[in-house]
This record gives sequence, structure tokens and C-alpha cells, in this order.
Amino acid sequence: MQNALLRNGYFAQTMTADAGLLPLSFRYGGQLLHGIPASWRPQRRLETIDSCRQRVTLSGSDPASGLRLCFELTIYRDYPVCEWILWLENTGSEDTPLISELMGADLTLPMAAGAPWRLWSGVAESHDDKNYSYSTTALAQGDSLDFANRGGRPSDGAFPYFRLLGDDGGYALAIGWPGQWQCHYVVGADGVQWRAGQGELACVLRPGERIRTPRLTVMNFTAADDPVNSWRAWYRAHILPRAAAGVPLQPRLCGYARRGADIEHCSETCETQLGFIRDARAKGFHFQSWWIDAGWYPCTLPPEKRVAAPWMASKPTHWVYTGDWRPDPARFPQGLKPIADELAREDAELLLWFEPERIFAGLGTDGMPDDWWIKLPGNVNSLLNLGNQDCRQALTDKINRQIRDNGIRVYRQDFNFDPLPYWRQVDAAQGPQRQGMCENLYIQGYLAYWDSLLAANPGLWIDSCSSGGRRNDLETMRRAVPLHYSDYGYELYVDKQRYHHVLYEWLMYFKDAQKFCLQDKDSAIDDFASTASLAPMTMLPVCFPEVFDYDSMLAMAERWSQLRPFLIDGDYYLLSEDVFGADRWLARQFHDPAKQAGAVILLRNEQAPDATFQLRLRGLDPESDYILCDIRDGRQHTATGRRFSKEGMAIALPQRGATVLHYHAL
Repeated sequence: MQNALLRNGYFAQTMTADAGLLPLSFRYGGQLLHGIPASWRPQRRLETIDSCRQRVTLSGSDPASGLRLCFELTIYRDYPVCEWILWLENTGSEDTPLISELMGADLTLPMAAGAPWRLWSGVAESHDDKNYSYSTTALAQGDSLDFANRGGRPSDGAFPYFRLLGDDGGYALAIGWPGQWQCHYVVGADGVQWRAGQGELACVLRPGERIRTPRLTVMNFTAADDPVNSWRAWYRAHILPRAAAGVPLQPRLCGYARRGADIEHCSETCETQLGFIRDARAKGFHFQSWWIDAGWYPCTLPPEKRVAAPWMASKPTHWVYTGDWRPDPARFPQGLKPIADELAREDAELLLWFEPERIFAGLGTDGMPDDWWIKLPGNVNSLLNLGNQDCRQALTDKINRQIRDNGIRVYRQDFNFDPLPYWRQVDAAQGPQRQGMCENLYIQGYLAYWDSLLAANPGLWIDSCSSGGRRNDLETMRRAVPLHYSDYGYELYVDKQRYHHVLYEWLMYFKDAQKFCLQDKDSAIDDFASTASLAPMTMLPVCFPEVFDYDSMLAMAERWSQLRPFLIDGDYYLLSEDVFGADRWLARQFHDPAKQAGAVILLRNEQAPDATFQLRLRGLDPESDYILCDIRDGRQHTATGRRFSKEGMAIALPQRGATVLHYHAL
């Protein structure tokens, strides 16, 4: 790590030594520019943000048009990470020349000459068997690789996180842009050119307008570093949201309940939710969060609105009818505060679902004028234009009231349609020289909206959803965690082993549930399914209360309790092969180096032929003695760290078997 810090300091210093060589490029009035031209009289400012971070700002202005560039580079002193944003602002009195081909990152990442280089890339939410798939591509000189997401949601069909790997180390790279992004790699003789930016931008700036690039993040690591756990340590220290006490979010058990015939929470009442909470507690289930999803607001469509599509006539009540963000007065006459107060008696928090950017067929527009909504012909969903500052402020005030009045401590925001066609329609209406402008202003507004909610509600934390995990870029993750990371594969316990692996390596905090949706009602409640579903937030849902198996859920909670101290604060290791399938074992370890303790999840999938797995732990002190306990029977094993790491021990499981093991130094 120390060598990586030194390398990072040199890397950051080199990037900013000459304003004309800053790692950015764009075409301005037809001329291709790299960095800030000398004629723009660049200025440099260095400031200390806190004990761990410095900011270098280089800025300059075009004397002819008044376009001002401001390049902000943040250097971390405690981890080998630097990141930057470029701001462009029109300070003149006329429209600027056309700005196009804007790349917030345009630089060559040095790599050891002659060494084999590889690029790790992945897919996040794709709603099929490619979910959270990834590959490592061997690179050769002259190779070119291009990546982009789809539809305007940043982790839809792609993953804005990469690792560039070589024999002497490499880089972890992240694109922080909650919209449409593009990314390009070109392999040269002694490095890899990395170019990244907004997916489409060709616009003039009107007087006073300001746009920005994605935030680009680079972590250096040497051959001696562990790239996964270096990233996790930095992410935990600087990115993972904080709870009220100011420490990174810690694992939680979460409760969730609705009647089986209900569509989400569309028929739930204050009384039914209080009943579920009290019943669960009486049976010994003690949770830290309680999840109320879509449908708590008025969501019965007036008859005159049901003509927009034939299916609406048969579904007069449905969670999709969004727009009126207040508790349904018929079902929650006192709002949701009685539920929040009941939860607070045992220091639990209310998590509540919202989808404020989407409005259905003109519903609930009180205080939100019609011209604040972007509409597409023939589409029942309209998009709230967060690029409009008055609109954003009105939404902020509206949601802040709901957070305060209803005792909400976890704000869950969903986003269930592609925004890109809406943004581009607005641009097209303004002419060919405004491409990408609506998106850029919208992204600025979206981030400012979340920042305002967090500032006004100390201790609030945010769950980012978007038809599952389609909005999990690093700029969003600075403000949120991706609890509901996918809308696909709830019951695919083998596939979820791959999902979890990617999430543990990059984003750390997420939610899973052993039994959640209607299509999963017939799957077995057993040790395998329960253990495969353990996560930093583990949900124990009461989907079918009349036949709910509390004993199974309590056993699952006990297994989770052995993992809880290590899921966030520990290092993560995949101990089995980097291949996932029904004929494989899965072994993952969470190890706290400071405590020299940890836990292991071990699964034998249904078709895995070997009856035993040779478990070799990582991160142990070879000279210390350790005791390892199997939660199935409490059997204990004692050995040195060297023996547990080198020789290991054989663990036997039946097919579709599972266990959790925990260990500590003596």
C-alpha cells in the first residue's frame, strides 16, 4: 500500500503539473483541445479538505467567449486514489461556440512494457442470465475496447467499474455518472489510453449555464497489493454512507410484511403493519429496519384515467400509479408515524419506497405544474425534470415534509423507466446544438436533490433502486447503498452466488432475502437457500403470514449473526474457484485483520460431485493459533494460522448443503 501511495502521489502530481496536459479533451468551435490552453491564463489552487484529502483546482477562461473551465482533482492521502471532475461555465453574455466530444478522462495509464495486460469488466443489471457476469480480457497492443450502458441508467447492461491489471500492479477505475456514459480503452506500447465521458454531448452553453463531466476515479495498486481489499478499504473509509453515529453503515436484519394477495403494499393499512411488527417481535425476531415498499400512497386510478391502456380497467389499484406522495388517508389516517414510533421503541428504523421522478398519466400534480414534466407521446409515464431548479426545490420540500412527518429514517428511491428518450426529446426540441444538455442539467439536479435530503435530515440514509440495480454508479453510491440490487433471479440461489461476489468486491452493502416474491412461494425453506441469501442487510419477509415459518427465519438470523461483525469491516476473499455453477462449491471468507477473526460461508451446490471441500483460509498470522467453529454442530477445530492457510481442512457437506464457520485467534 505504501508503494501504491507513492505511485499515486506521483501520478496525481504529473497529471496537474501542466494545465495544458490535464487528462481531459473536448472540441470547442471545431478545435480539439487537451487541457486548459495557456492563452486562457490557467490558475492553480491547492487546499486541504480534511486530514485525508487534498484538492487541486486548475481553472482558466477563454478571453473571447467567457467559457470558464474548472478542473477539480481530489487526492487521497490515506489510500492510493485520486479523482476529478471538469466544470464548464459560460460567464459571457452570448452563447459559447459548440462544445463536443467532451471526455472527462483522456489519458494514458502507464503499464509495465512487455507485460501481459488484462481488463476486468462486468455487467450489472440485465434482467437475464448475464446479471452480474464479468470477464477478464487479455490485451494486446493495438486493441480497442468500448463500453456503454443503455437507456440512461448507469448500471443497466454495463457496469461503470473496471480493473486494468498487469504484472506490476494496475488500476481500479470508476465512472461516476448517473446517466448515459461512454468509455474507451486503446492499448499502446507502454500503457492504455482511457477515455470516458457523458454518452452524448454536443451543445452551446447559454449565458450562466454550467455543465460537468462524470467524476472519474482511479486507484493505483502495485503487484504486492490486494486490489479487491484495497478498494474495499477505501470505499468503506470514504464512500460508504454513514448512519447517525458517523460510522459506516453496519449490517442489519430487516423485516418486511404484506398479505400474500396484496400487490406490493397497495392494500396494507397502519393496523396490518403494526400487527405484523408486534407478531414478529413476540416470536423472537428482533430487526433493525422495517421495509414498506410501493403502494402506501393513494394508488387507485380514477375511472376517467383508466382509458390510457386496456390493462388499467382490470387493475384499478396498483403500485405503478404514482404521483401523490402522501400516505393514503383511507388506510393510514395518521400517516406512517404510528409505525415509525412503534419501531423506534426497539431502535428500529422505517424504510419507505418512493419513485418521485416518475408520474403516471397525470396523477398527483398538486403543486407541480404540468410544464415541469417531460412527456413522450403514447407513454403513460412522465419524467419530472430535475434540471429545473424550481421543480427540484418543490420536490425537495415535498419529500422533506414526508420524511419528517412520517418518521422515515431510510429513504428508498426507485426509478422504473429509461430516462434517455425523454432527455433527448427535450434536446431535439431546442435544436441540434443542445444535444446532451437536458441530461447534464438533470444529473446535476438529481445529485443536488439527494444532497438536500441528506443535509436536512441528519442520520437519514438512502437506498438506490432502479428496476433493481440499474443506478449504481460511484457518484450515486457516495450518497446511497444498492439494497435491491436486481429485479431478477430472486430464487436462483446458484446465480446469486455470482451476484454477491461482484457486489462484495465493489459496492459492499446490499440486501437479500431467502423468500421474497410470489414466484418463489414453492421453493424449499432450507439451510442452503437461507445461507445462500445471507447479506449485509438480510431481509426476513413475511410474504404469506398465514403459513409463515418463523423457526426457519430465526435459524437464518442466527447464521447471519455469526457473519455480521465481518461483512463490512472485514476483508473479502473468494476461496473457491472464480467459476459459479450448480456443479461447484462456493466458499467465501470475511476476515478482520485487526481482530484476527472472521467467518466463512460454505455451500455445496446440488450437482457438485465432491463430498468435501478443502478449506484454506486467508489473511491469518501463520504463527498464531486459531479456533474454528462450525455452526451446524458447534464442533471446534484448533490449528496454527499456517496450517489453516497452507494445509487447510476438509469440510464435508451433503448435496445442497450449507454452513457458516467462524474463527478467531487464541
